Amino acid sequence: MILLCRMSLTDPFNGYGLEFLVSPQSFVRFDAGVKTILKEIVFDIVDNDVVKFEVLGSTLRAFKNGVLVDTVVDITYASGVLGFYCEAGGANQYHDNAVGYAEIPALGWCLPLFGVG
Repeated sequence: MILLCRMSLTDPFNGYGLEFLVSPQSFVRFDAGVKTILKEIVFDIVDNDVVKFEVLGSTLRAFKNGVLVDTVVDITYASGVLGFYCEAGGANQYHDNAVGYAEIPALGWCLPLFGVG
């Protein structure tokens, strides 16, 4: 599962992601649907943890239960929408209709949250 920020509404899509249900976790960038790992990070996730992915300016941040885990900087994409991406058994899907999440374009940031459990 990958949380997406600044995702384009094109197919194949562009944008940033936090891949967090695998180990190691990673900050990723999608360029025309091709995933590039920007930085690998490691943190444990258990039931009821809340993982937050934040993009503010050119800085991508990962949080677990409100505590900053790591950051990376990338200047490729300045706008887009929220979504999530699933890689399962060779059948990859992305969704640009995540309900309950919001991007604030005037500020250029987004905060998708995902609870595990």
